[in-house]
Amino acid sequence: MALNWDKLSKLRTDITKPNFANKEIARQIKKRPKDPYLLAWKADVSLELGNDASVVTRDLLLPLCKQQPPLNDKRLLVYIYGLVLKATRRQGLKNPNTLCLSSAGDATWQAWDNAAKSCSNRNARLEVWSALFACAMKEDCWEDVRHALQQANQERPTNKKTLYFSLILAYQLAGEQTERTADPSKPAQQAKIQLGMAYNMMKKAYTNAVKSSDDIAQVHDMRDLRFMGQIFKRQRRAEELISLWKDMPPSIRVIYHPNATEIHAIQIDTLKNEGKLTEVFNAAVQIGLDNGDTAREVRKSWSWSQNFIDSLSQKSGSVDDAKKVLQLIDSELQKPGSTRELELSHMTLNAAVNPTTMLALIKTYWQHHCSERACYQDLRQFLAQLSVNDQEDFLHLVNKTTQSHRPSGIENEQAKVRIWLHVEYNGLRFTYLLQLSRQPDLTTEPIESFVCNAIRLSEIAIKAGDEIAFDIGSMAVAALLLLHDTQVENELVAKATNERQGNHHYLLQAGLLLHHLVKVSAGKNHEKDQRATLLLSTRIHLYLGLGTIAYEHYRQVKVKEMLHDTLSYVFLTNISQAHPFDVTGPHGFSADKELVKVVTSIERMESKIDEFLFTDMQNFVFDQALDLLDLKRKLRTSLTKHLCIFDRRRIAQLKGEPGDYEPPLKTFDDAHDNRDLDVVPNPEYYASIGTKPGPVAALLSKPWHELGQANLQYLQVFLSQTKTDLEQLVVPTSPESTGDTPSLLPYERGLNYFWGHIELLQAISRLPKTSDKRMLQDLVNLARQCFDLIGKCATSRVEALKKRGVEALVAQGRAGSTGEALRQLVDNDEMKKCAREYVDSAIEALNGVLKAKMGAK
Repeated sequence: MALNWDKLSKLRTDITKPNFANKEIARQIKKRPKDPYLLAWKADVSLELGNDASVVTRDLLLPLCKQQPPLNDKRLLVYIYGLVLKATRRQGLKNPNTLCLSSAGDATWQAWDNAAKSCSNRNARLEVWSALFACAMKEDCWEDVRHALQQANQERPTNKKTLYFSLILAYQLAGEQTERTADPSKPAQQAKIQLGMAYNMMKKAYTNAVKSSDDIAQVHDMRDLRFMGQIFKRQRRAEELISLWKDMPPSIRVIYHPNATEIHAIQIDTLKNEGKLTEVFNAAVQIGLDNGDTAREVRKSWSWSQNFIDSLSQKSGSVDDAKKVLQLIDSELQKPGSTRELELSHMTLNAAVNPTTMLALIKTYWQHHCSERACYQDLRQFLAQLSVNDQEDFLHLVNKTTQSHRPSGIENEQAKVRIWLHVEYNGLRFTYLLQLSRQPDLTTEPIESFVCNAIRLSEIAIKAGDEIAFDIGSMAVAALLLLHDTQVENELVAKATNERQGNHHYLLQAGLLLHHLVKVSAGKNHEKDQRATLLLSTRIHLYLGLGTIAYEHYRQVKVKEMLHDTLSYVFLTNISQAHPFDVTGPHGFSADKELVKVVTSIERMESKIDEFLFTDMQNFVFDQALDLLDLKRKLRTSLTKHLCIFDRRRIAQLKGEPGDYEPPLKTFDDAHDNRDLDVVPNPEYYASIGTKPGPVAALLSKPWHELGQANLQYLQVFLSQTKTDLEQLVVPTSPESTGDTPSLLPYERGLNYFWGHIELLQAISRLPKTSDKRMLQDLVNLARQCFDLIGKCATSRVEALKKRGVEALVAQGRAGSTGEALRQLVDNDEMKKCAREYVDSAIEALNGVLKAKMGAK
């Protein structure tokens, strides 16, 4: 019995393994050698098995495209279309442009043309072109989208306007695609033609509206104006757009008044896109001098202030014009109902016109808004422009203000207590920024005093039932981490391995404080504040090497689908080098399943965009298409997704399992970082330098090379040193060795150290037999000794944790003045309970190391 699409879909679902599918195809194709469904499936499986893509195209796909009588099943045509693109990309792996194809080629056009000709009526032909339109757009093949739209226009569609504007979009994106893939040394004439067609068609639609033409292709609502702004922005025609919109015809001016703020924002956005900041400044000045209702609404928004910030930062605009705007703002500020945004605009302009007044303005702003959360972020950019003496002067005012807001009776004046706590929180932030973070040579005493004060305030806020307790607690954590960094720098100068053995009680106390705050926040209806606390706790407990506790806190975060792409990195970054094996029990988790959840969530979001966007061409939402396509591209090339896939494959390798998940080649045409790096509070004065990039030569070199005798000798020297280091990491069992109560927690870097070496040792065990078999055997034996030592290190630490782990952690939790301050929040019973949880979590992490296998002996 011949196959149809439904039967083929069932076969593909039932037989997912390529080898088994190939056998089933061979069995069935003997009976039906010309069955197009079987041949298409055979082409798909052949590509999956890594067969020569050019042979698959020549022998299977091209004959299917040219088949007579022509194929008329739209779903089969879409399937073949995708296979042609897959094969083409596979053939051109050495050429990155093949990942960005604008068309599947003339042969596929022929297949779709023949299918349309075989249809008996206009509606059926429109359905064929609509199917090509959707699948080509899904693959970013904009020349094929254009072809489908032009062919559909010949069939007298009912919604001609949508097809007309969709064709503008197709020309625009096809031109951009041609520019990206063209030889930089040669002018892209085809791109100029495509972009010119998009521009001419868009301008014609606007001109038709100006002439009040009866032509269906004309701009007549805000949806069309918005689309026009997008096209002109991408073509860098900002001045022409503003000129056209300056004298709008009556038919469009009706649209302008209710949408004036958005239209103004579109014009400014096009200017910023071209870097025309002088024009941005002039436009903002005009809004400032205009007394109309629309201008007044624009002035109330932060975007108006941002325009001045962007332009003045590049020395655009004249000082005289800025002074005129200042005079207007001064008068506006005297009126009732002036906004915080207007005050920020005032300070922004003063920073450029009269910087000597900045300290006074900052002080005034602080006195007006010291109890508001946004106060710190608003002033931070201006404080950076002050001298050190002025910063100290401001900090003196901050301390004075916090003291003046302190209520006389904590218990009886709850409203005043809340205001005071918010002022204290902002005071802590400014103190940390200007005093602790800015001075690298600061001694530990003022930092410890800061921690004690923050813990005291957090305790008061908890008793008052104010969610600011979590934010105040995060400042204490920041200071404890600063103390930890100071301790590491002072004690661990040369040996990174010492970090896993040192008594780092500050880091432990940061974890204990966060553990308590998470416990307090449970059940509270403060989702945003709770999220920041939970994510910070997740990161700190991972740093301590306590994966199960980190997971417990992470899973309490209300992570919706989009947030998997932006927030999951907090928990999953490098998880394969800390907890690759599943943890069982009531607090267990599977790192691989969490990675799968993120990948599937991102792919599901992409599918939802497909369902909304890639529909019938006559109902296509052309005005939303560019934004949705950008979002789809960000999801498809998501860095988070790529890293999760990388970690999944790494976990599979460590477990000795096949890592058979490979994303389509199309996902590698770019990598977009969608992570929200501000979700965890960062109060530091200086930006983080981060990891220095490696040499360019390392990026351009081949990822593999033939191992020679010199390489094996280097590995022997490296493993010999590793063996010595591991011997020193074994925890002694004698109770006399507990003198300074060294930390027994594994820490994230300790786990990374173990798993990184296990990964290397497994690779050594799989090295092919070379001519120098004796040297290779010696190397494998040395690798086996290192592997056994890693197990010994983990076992000794587990035994030490069982014997004296709780006692050691309690001692570190109470160490120093910060430990005494922590007693206000964490009593002895809670401390012991937390210590037991920490010990159990650390043992789970170390037991994962013991599950690893070396490989071949």
